[in-house]
Amino acid sequence: MFSLCFKPKLKDDWQFATKNKINKVWKNPVDLATAYNEWDGIIITTSIEPTLDFLKIVAKSNKPILVEKPVSTSSLKLEEFSTKSPENIIVAYNRRHYNTVKKARDFVINNKYIRATMTLPEVLSKEVKDKYYPVLSNSVHGIDMLNFIFWQCKSWVC
Repeated sequence: MFSLCFKPKLKDDWQFATKNKINKVWKNPVDLATAYNEWDGIIITTSIEPTLDFLKIVAKSNKPILVEKPVSTSSLKLEEFSTKSPENIIVAYNRRHYNTVKKARDFVINNKYIRATMTLPEVLSKEVKDKYYPVLSNSVHGIDMLNFIFWQCKSWVC
């Protein structure tokens, strides 16, 4: 059962829904979230700010949930999920599935000596109120990629 929710003014999303024969379209994400009998599972790909509130609503469904990270920029706000560890919620780290990341991992596995550098975040922005917001919102991608690429290493030299 496929459904879709997006901003009503986004023409491309309407075309996507039509092209992919997605018949059930919501304009309001809360309506989608609370219509548990209308979906079998859900993927949350919102901007960071509304993600946790939306997750709390859909978590009540006890259906499979895939949520993009970071779910929140505050560990205190995530506390209610940390002790329960609901089995139906998976936090996605999509960049580890990029072809270039897999090639980097293969390179590390197949070579004895590696020198690697990663700068986090990739860029600081002057366009947002908090210029360090990209550290909170994007560094998780780089940290996960480093973990994915180097997890089999037996020793580290710093």
